[in-house]
Amino acid sequence: MKRSTLLTRLTIPVLMIGSFSSPSAQRLTIEVDGGVSQPIGIAMDHWKTGVDLGANLFLWPVRRIGIGLRFGYDRWIPDRLKFTMGDSLRNPEVKGSTSIFEIIPSARLATAYKTNPINFFGQVGTGIYAIRATSHATGPVSGVPSDIQIDNGTWIGRWGFQIGPGISIAAARHVTIEVFPLYNGILNGDHLFQYFVVNAGVSLKF
Repeated sequence: MKRSTLLTRLTIPVLMIGSFSSPSAQRLTIEVDGGVSQPIGIAMDHWKTGVDLGANLFLWPVRRIGIGLRFGYDRWIPDRLKFTMGDSLRNPEVKGSTSIFEIIPSARLATAYKTNPINFFGQVGTGIYAIRATSHATGPVSGVPSDIQIDNGTWIGRWGFQIGPGISIAAARHVTIEVFPLYNGILNGDHLFQYFVVNAGVSLKF
C-alpha cells in the first residue's frame, strides 16, 4: 500500500512536467495574413484606407497561452481631398505614401475546445514600428506651377503597442482560418499615432 502511494506521488509530478514538454503542449504555429489598414485620429485627416500584410509566429508552452512575434507591413496613399495647404495652394495634386514595418513581441490567450472547430483568442504586444512618410503637392500658386514637399521620406523608429480579439476556425487537422482586428498605437512625441487593421489569414500547426 505504501509502495503504491509513493508511486502515485512520483507519477503525478512526472505527468505534470510531461504536459508542459509534450509535443501537444509545445506546439508551434505559423500564420500569414492580409487585410485592410485604416488610419484613425490625426492620421485619418491625410491618408486613405490602405493594406496590411503580416505574419505571426507563436510557441505554445501550454494549450491556451502562446508567446511569439508578429511581423507586419502597412501602406497608405494620400487622400487628396483631405490635404489642405492653406491659401498658398488650392486643390493640390498630392502624391506619395506612408509605409510602416512592425516587429512586435506578442502573447495570445486562446480557448482550446477539442470538440468545437471554432475557438476565440485575444492578442496583445508591444514593440518597434519603423515609419516612412513621403508626400508632395503640386499645383499653381498665384498662377505659377509649384511643387511643395510635405513629408521628406525619412525612416523613423517609434515604440508602440497593439491589441485585439480574434476567431479561429479549423479547416483541417493542422490548419485553421483566422480573422482578427488589431488596434495599433504608436508613441510619437506628445501625441498617439493610431490605426486599425482587420486581417484574415491561414495558420499552420507543427
